[in-house]
Amino acid sequence: TLTVIERNTFNKCALKSATIPAGVKKIDGYAFSDCRSLTSVTILAKTPPVINSLSFYGVPRTCVIYVPKGSKAAYAADKNWANFTQIVEK
Repeated sequence: TLTVIERNTFNKCALKSATIPAGVKKIDGYAFSDCRSLTSVTILAKTPPVINSLSFYGVPRTCVIYVPKGSKAAYAADKNWANFTQIVEK
């Protein structure tokens, strides 16, 4: 039933990976801010959750974003998701 990951939810966390449920429609600014150890995020939603330029502030852009098969183009077309250099279909 989670639809929004609120601002500062994982601020400065030590997570190395995260899985975002399919029901998440929005990830607020600073939700994952300064999670510098984050190397991968698996997103179960085919439609990209709404993010802004601050949702993953401080996360390395080399963090791998895993998305459902057939949805890479939608993520790559989104101006904020496209900031990640590796979007991979699973």
